[in-house]
Amino acid sequence: MYLGEKTSNPKHAGLSTDEAIGAVAGHELVHASDKEEIHKDINYELAHKGRARREREEKPNKVESKIMEQILMKKKH
Repeated sequence: MYLGEKTSNPKHAGLSTDEAIGAVAGHELVHASDKEEIHKDINYELAHKGRARREREEKPNKVESKIMEQILMKKKH
């Protein structure tokens, strides 16, 4: 893989691999550091025999989408 190479994931169309990694890192950062989301996940799993809550990806996906949107807007200008 080379710097600036295009990603093959259709979700990240128009982004280089490095840019896609940045967007995914933002997504994962929510899972790792957003205390409110972490507490919601833990509480749900405890109450529902270890099952993950359906909404667990909503906020991380919004963050990832926002990062991708900002990168693509910057490329246009």
